[in-house]
Amino acid sequence: MRRVDKWFGHETFVVPMNEWERVVSIIRNEPMREVYIMGPRDFGTTCQVNAVRSLHVVDDKGRPADLTIDPAIEVGITKRSGVIRRGYFDGIHIKDDLLILPRSRFRFGMKFIPLSEVVKVEVFRGGIGFRYA
Repeated sequence: MRRVDKWFGHETFVVPMNEWERVVSIIRNEPMREVYIMGPRDFGTTCQVNAVRSLHVVDDKGRPADLTIDPAIEVGITKRSGVIRRGYFDGIHIKDDLLILPRSRFRFGMKFIPLSEVVKVEVFRGGIGFRYA
């Protein structure tokens, strides 16, 4: 299994549904923690992040990989309707059976998705150079 810690470009990985179930369990059961995130040009902000530190993913050729979570990892959640909602993976939290997805690091904006509507989860490293301080 290859290890994916740094990407060049926007290679997209699929999170298998059994891995997604593990992630949901971690997010439900582990507390969020506060971190300071540095952005482009050393602009920073304090954010609450979930406890997921790594993911088992599959690339476009079906090869498995391990992905270390950092603030630049973005997620695309495909709903049963085919609509895709994008946001930051480490900011996902769950309340009851509702996935709450932050759309921005610096502005308030959340998407609310019933967990029962999630049919596909994809992750990729976004173009903005976020990092934990």
